[in-house]
Amino acid sequence: MNFIKTLLKNIGHGMSIGIGAGLTAGVIVTFLTLYLQDIIFDTREEKVLMAKITEDREVIRNGTTVILGKVTNTSDEAFRSLSIDADLFDENGTFVEKCHTYVADLYPEKSENFKITCKKNCDSNKTVEHSSYKLMPSGF
Repeated sequence: MNFIKTLLKNIGHGMSIGIGAGLTAGVIVTFLTLYLQDIIFDTREEKVLMAKITEDREVIRNGTTVILGKVTNTSDEAFRSLSIDADLFDENGTFVEKCHTYVADLYPEKSENFKITCKKNCDSNKTVEHSSYKLMPSGF
């Protein structure tokens, strides 16, 4: 009988320790995850703001819109991959098309030329009719 009491007592202690350790680990992981997410996403937003479009112009080549420009990294860290999106708008300001290009390995205080080619689809050389565009860099 003492054996069963001792066994149940030890099982109870083990469960208490296990539950306590599990809850502690869960709380620590939850807070670390939330804290690190804030750091990662805040840093990324700040870093994206450090990619500046310093020149851009629109040209038409064989009926296709081509946006040429220059992007500068004004941060103190390199961008491993930088996407530059061009949103096209009609005369009413309504979004009509999105085009993009990528720039790789843009180092601090350096600039890189880019070219965005906008087509209706893969089989067409024509671009959707538009009257303006907006450029937005994003990357990491």
